[in-house]
Amino acid sequence: MEYRKHTSLKDLAQALGVSIPTVSRALKDSPEISRELCTKAKELAKEMNYRPNPFANMNMTTAQKIKRLLYIIAKSVPFKPNFTKLAALLDLNRNTVSDLMCYLEKAGMISQLRADTEGIRLLGKVDKVYLNNTNLAYALSDNTPDIGNIRETMFFTTMKAFYPIVSSSVSDFLIGDYTFEIGGKNKTQKQVRDVENAYVVKDDIEYGMRNIIPLWMFGFVY
Repeated sequence: MEYRKHTSLKDLAQALGVSIPTVSRALKDSPEISRELCTKAKELAKEMNYRPNPFANMNMTTAQKIKRLLYIIAKSVPFKPNFTKLAALLDLNRNTVSDLMCYLEKAGMISQLRADTEGIRLLGKVDKVYLNNTNLAYALSDNTPDIGNIRETMFFTTMKAFYPIVSSSVSDFLIGDYTFEIGGKNKTQKQVRDVENAYVVKDDIEYGMRNIIPLWMFGFVY
């Protein structure tokens, strides 16, 4: 039997036919709960890949680590996550860092660009991480954010609201059969020259031609 990646206490409670407080106490070996139920709850939690939410009782230290993580993303060009290095840098467990990324994405703080793994896009490896809004980059960074990151953030956060978008092995983004390379006005066709249905999205230009599209035009999509 297969379960989704993030199983909640509610899922465990429903599977066991007990209340959420009861299964919570069972996982903590509460003396109020029978040994049989405690054992059964732990076995099912392992089977369903349940992990406690480490941020349910978030303290100041965890909040500072979240802020530091967002700061790292804001200053990146853009940010390619290495969860092992991040865990060491933030003094957290690797799985905790992965969970934290998911929670920040659900909260609308970041957007994770995943690789296309044979169509199972939601399960693909995270290739890049962007802040969910370009304004966040300016608010969180102590100097001017990288302009390349800003351009990609604008395109990604705008288009993902309407289309499945994944990373491309030859350029920046892939939407269906269409490839997009993002850059400034001097961006060349070199990376996508031999790619079918490829477009170069340029910043700092007023109008486009052929497969060149001004970045500002994608603002009308949203």
